[in-house]
Amino acid sequence: MLSNLTAEQRNSLQAMPQVLGLAADIAHAAVTIYLPGENKKFFNVYKQEQPMTQVGNVRPDMTGRRVRAVEEPLVARVLQKNVPVNGKREWALGMFNSLKVFPLRDSRGHCYGAVSFESAAPDDIIIAQSLELLCNLRQDVSNNSNYQRLRPSDGIMVVDANRVIVAANNRARHMFDVMDISHLVGCRTNDVAINWPLVGMVMETGTAESKEFTMHGILLSIRILPVIPRPKAGCAIVILQDITELRKRAVNHEKTEYEEAMKVPAQDMTVDVILEARARELLGEWQRRLDLKRFGRLIDQVRIYNPDAKDNIKEYHVVRPIPQTQFDGMPDWTTLGQNEGY
Repeated sequence: MLSNLTAEQRNSLQAMPQVLGLAADIAHAAVTIYLPGENKKFFNVYKQEQPMTQVGNVRPDMTGRRVRAVEEPLVARVLQKNVPVNGKREWALGMFNSLKVFPLRDSRGHCYGAVSFESAAPDDIIIAQSLELLCNLRQDVSNNSNYQRLRPSDGIMVVDANRVIVAANNRARHMFDVMDISHLVGCRTNDVAINWPLVGMVMETGTAESKEFTMHGILLSIRILPVIPRPKAGCAIVILQDITELRKRAVNHEKTEYEEAMKVPAQDMTVDVILEARARELLGEWQRRLDLKRFGRLIDQVRIYNPDAKDNIKEYHVVRPIPQTQFDGMPDWTTLGQNEGY
């Protein structure tokens, strides 16, 4: 399938599958790469990915299949004429998806393949930037979490070179409606209401970045992908995920685990367990002597755990001496008497 391609064309093509799924998610479209066959009446499906953020119905996976040119006239035209084509595809009786097909060109402008975006609700700007991301990413990003695939709940925006949001999907618009920012498209990412300096940094460096932050009381995870991964190269794709509930569940789960670990079965609830718990909880609150005296453990505990006092403590030390001030005001202190041993 690749034998008729130049080294440049092969390298470009072989780099695409690593982000083909991500491009499909961003565009909300099934993305298919076609290559010409040896027989001009046929061409081959090199790779196809379905969107995990799917909107509408798409065709079954056709990766590896040989397709007759008459079955895909729009693709055939792109491969022959080296021009992009828009049209419709009937996926069920009377049901149509939008189909946008673009030529894959090398550095000399020669067409060596075609890529199609099939969607029920296309956004021209988002599809165009998904195509740029697909065609321009060359480095290995298989272990880069910034390029992981999306969820249906993710918000997607395109930011141009002037830091202006020029496109957004419905999920992103809904997120900002909740935050009382109703006109998302047209806002600048450095406006006071948004203030995402990370977007500008990604555009300057050409390196994808991500972070978590709180905005209007909502915990968000943001990923920013440069469409062309080189410094000052143009647009960026911004992916937002509301992780507020996700973090709450994680905290609650962790809290539940700690609570379960701290529980003591009734059969194990002994005086020693209670004394150890109160020692930890009331450390520094001057309750320890009273607890040990109450449970009859004062003398034993001092002799075991206090090397400075173990040789001097006596049984009568369980109670303290009556202060002299208590006797001074009495006519005859002997009627009361001092505690034994003092």
